[in-house]
Formats: sequence, structure tokens, C-alpha cells
Amino acid sequence: MIRLHSLLAVMLLLMISFFGCTFQEEAAMESGIEESFPDIRLLNGRYQVSQSSNELMSVNADLIEITENENLAYFVEADFEQTGSDGSMLFSGHAGELTIDTDSDTIHIARGYNVSVHEGEFLIQGEELLYESKKRLLSTDSDQRTSLTNEKGDILSGIGFTGDLNKKLFEFNVLEEGHISR
Repeated sequence: MIRLHSLLAVMLLLMISFFGCTFQEEAAMESGIEESFPDIRLLNGRYQVSQSSNELMSVNADLIEITENENLAYFVEADFEQTGSDGSMLFSGHAGELTIDTDSDTIHIARGYNVSVHEGEFLIQGEELLYESKKRLLSTDSDQRTSLTNEKGDILSGIGFTGDLNKKLFEFNVLEEGHISR
């Protein structure tokens, strides 16, 4: 008799689990909202991304979330560095948020950042920045303020920034401040 009650209790629990999961899945499908959950979630971790150009990007962050089906790596309070195929340091920095599209090698930097570019030894600072790694192009929205400083104390600051790291060409839609020493 006890065995029968135990068997019935187990079957009841299995049925509740099965129908509970089915109900939640159907409810999510009916709402039209597709929720994406990360495949990997790390706290206080280190993540390395090998990009298509044989460049390696290492990120230390308070929070790391990897969502493989969307090809996204998301980081909070991230310190990062990227090295070239020859091992030379290309840039390093810190961002409040960092999102890497691992398919296109595009990096979106947000919630405040500073990026030190070691080839030209200058610092880029602002709130948001997009880096197209394959083309080595930097850009901000047209209303974003960005500052560039170098070791000599030169400063350029303005709104709406674009930069080509290959050509070392940097432009602002509106230059607000500029001082270049001779």
C-alpha cells in the first residue's frame, strides 16, 4: 500500500512538472516575445575572443554572458585588451558595458569607456563607441561627445566621431575643443 502511494506521488509530480513546463512554453509563444537566455554566464571571469583577423581580444569582467545562437558576448564592468597577430598590443581599456558580435567581430562599447590605442599612443574617451574590428573603424552616434588625448597633452574633443585606425584619420561632426602642440 505504501509502495502504491509512493508510485502515485512520483507520477503526480512528474505530471505537474511536465504540464507546468508546457504551459510556460505555450504562454511565452502566445506573448510573441522571444526570450533569449545566455548559454554561459560567469561572474568575475576572463574571456578570450579570437577574431577573424587572427587578433586576440581578452576581457576581464564582473559579468560575462555568452549567447551562442545570437553570436553575442556581453560584458559588464569590463577591462579589455586586443593584440595583433604578431602579439603587439593594439588597444586596451575599460567599459561599463561591452558587447561583441562574434560573427561580424563588431564591438559595441557603452556606459562610459576609455580606450588606449597603443600604435599611436593616444586615449579615446566617451559614453558609447562602435568598433568594426575587420575594417578597424571607430564611430559614435552623431550626438555623442568623444575626446582624444595623446602623450604630449594634445586634445581634440567633439560631437559625432569617426576614426580609421589603419589610416590614423579621426574626424568630428562638430569640433568643440582642440589643442595640438608643435
